[in-house]
Formats: sequence, structure tokens, C-alpha cells
Amino acid sequence: MVVKLPSEDNAGNSDFGVDSGCSGDHSFDVDDMERLRRRKISEANKGKVPWNKGRKHSAETIRRIRERTKIAMQDPKVKMKLTNLGHPQSEETRVKIGIGIRQGWQRRRRRFQVQEKCFFEWQNIIAESSRIGCVGEQEVQWNSYEILKEQLNQEWLKSIEKRKTRPKGSRRAPKSLEQRRKISLAIAAKWADQGYRERVCLALARYHGKSIGALTKPRKNSSGGIQSQGEGRKTKKAMKLTEKVDNVTTETKGVTFRNTKNTPLSYTDLLSDFKLAFIKQIKVKREAMENQKKHALARAKLLITEAEKAADALELFAEKSPSAFAALMEARKMVAEAKRTIGSVDIRELNTQANGHDAENLLSNENLYEFSSFDNSLREPENAGQIADAVNDLRFKAAPAKNTKKWVQGKLVEVQED
Repeated sequence: MVVKLPSEDNAGNSDFGVDSGCSGDHSFDVDDMERLRRRKISEANKGKVPWNKGRKHSAETIRRIRERTKIAMQDPKVKMKLTNLGHPQSEETRVKIGIGIRQGWQRRRRRFQVQEKCFFEWQNIIAESSRIGCVGEQEVQWNSYEILKEQLNQEWLKSIEKRKTRPKGSRRAPKSLEQRRKISLAIAAKWADQGYRERVCLALARYHGKSIGALTKPRKNSSGGIQSQGEGRKTKKAMKLTEKVDNVTTETKGVTFRNTKNTPLSYTDLLSDFKLAFIKQIKVKREAMENQKKHALARAKLLITEAEKAADALELFAEKSPSAFAALMEARKMVAEAKRTIGSVDIRELNTQANGHDAENLLSNENLYEFSSFDNSLREPENAGQIADAVNDLRFKAAPAKNTKKWVQGKLVEVQED
């Protein structure tokens, strides 16, 4: 934008040869003029010290500044200017800000990548130098564990191959035919001696825990009865040995044989007497508790019988008096509950005694059935309809009746009908 020079700056612009009369023909850019003006002021003030440097406002000056600030803040234009000071950025400005931020992060990421690359190269250089070592040190490998493992595996395979190629048999030096013949003659001469034969046979019998002349059962081969040559030779030698033993007559009456391999070690418990006494004491206490339980059950059954008799006597007054009827129903309820409790106790006793007695005989006991079963009509009435049914039941109890289930006031109850 181009503007005319102000008239008040004509004197200042006389150095550039600009006259007030020709101001309409020549013009300057505002930014250039402002820059020139500020440069002149800066050159003029260079080397001078401001008059208020290091000074503070007095209390009177601060008071006047505060008062004038309050007056200025009451102006609506100033308030509007301050409220609109932070306006939202336009879309174009936001795009520029985003581009600048992304470029900054890209520069930072490139800088970090260069640093990481340098660190990685330095680590590789240090590791390689440590692997090679200095002068006089041994060079190592990164995969030394895998190399040693492979070497040990190869050595193990070679040892297996050597063992396969090694001939089977005795490690002793091979004997000639003459040596074998001499050994055979010496063994035959020993077995020809009757005393030597008896001693060997008796020692074998003692060791194996068998009497002389007892034959062992032949082992069954798991592979369908097919025996190898070595097994066949062993069985033939055993048969020959048993034949020789049968021909020998020895006295074995005073000899006791003991199997030294399979005999278990004898063990004596030092606390056996104490344990036995403790078990006996527990048994006595248990018997005492059982007796007390039996007496309590008998007493309870007797009381239940007396309560039933009292309830039967109360039936005569229940038809006329509601309180007597309520007492009768309460008594019937308590008697039924007592019978149910005693029946459960008897069933538990039967379960504990089932190991030593016949279960069928116990379940057919008449006394148990008598006390465990109870009439369903002895239940407590819940409403007026059930009370009326109970009264009718008491009136016509002598007549034969049967129980049927009916829905009464939304509940399935048992009703006696003639």
C-alpha cells in the first residue's frame, strides 16, 4: 500500500530531496519509512542512558496509574478489545500451524534415527573388538554354545557306532581248545566228588529257599512260545542239573530253608499296649453313650404315648371350645414332630448297624415303622377353611374315610371324604 508523506515529516525528509510541493508525485512504502524512522531514532539514542533506568515509580505515581486504569476499564470499547483478545484461529492458520508442527516432529524423528544408528554401530564395533580381543587374548565366537552342543552330539553318535561294531562276548582273552578241555575235565572231576556235589546242592537249596528235587515251573515266553538259542541252552543245562540232583540221595530232615530274598523285616510297635488301652477306653465311652441314647429314646417314646392319650381325651372338648381345639391341634403338631425326630434317629442307628446285621430284617421292624410313620391329617391348619375341615373330621372320625387331594384357596391339600 502506498500513501502520501505527511506534512509534518517534510522537514525530516528534506535530506532525501523531497519537497512538500512534490509530495503527490513521490511516495514511499510505509514499512520502509517506518524502518527508516526507527533506524534514525536508534542511531540518535545510541550511547545514551534512559532517564528512568534503575528507578521505581513513587507511591503517588502508582496510585494515579491505578485510578486511570480503573477509569479506562470502565470504557466498553476497552472491555470489548480485551475480551476479543484471544480469537479463534481460521482454517488457513490452523493448516499452517499443523504443517509447522509436523515438520518439527519429522526433524526430531530424523535426529533420533541418526542417533540410534550411531549407537548401534558403536555397539557393534565394541562387541566385535571384545570378541576378537587384544593382543595375546583368545578369540571367541558368538554361537559358541551351539558349536559345543553340536560337537558333543557328534561325539555321542560316534561312541554309539563304536559300541555297535564292538563284538559281543566276554572281555577276557580268548581261550584255546586245550585250555577249554582242561577246564572241563577239572569241573567234571569236582562234580564226581560226592561231598562236593552235596555241599553245592545244599547251598543252592538254602539260597533259593527250596527243597532238593523240587522242580520249578518253566517260564512262559511272551512272544508266542518261541525261545532263542541262549534260552534253550539254559533250560537244557537246568534239566541236566536237576537230573543229577535227583540221582543224589541226601538227608534234609534237620535242615530248615529260609528265603533270604523275599522275607519281610520283623517290626514291633513299642506303643502297642498304649494304643490298645486307648482303643478300649474309646469303646467303653461309646457303649456308655449308646446306652444313654437308648434310655433317652425309650423315655421320649413313653412321653409321646402319654401325649397321645391326653390328646385323645381333649377331643371331647375340642368340638365345643375353640381354645381347646387350638390346644389339640398344637398337641397333635408337637406329637407328629416328635415322631418324625425319633424316626430319623432310628434310621441313623440302622445305617450305622447295617455292616453287622441284615438290612432287610432291620427295615421290617414293626416298632420303627410305628414311630416313623405319622398321619398327614395332623398338619397345622393355615386358614379358616382347613379348621372347619378338621372339626368335621373330628366329628365323623368313627366313620370310614379316604384321603383325596383338592385345591383349596390356591393350595393343594388333603381332604377326607366319606
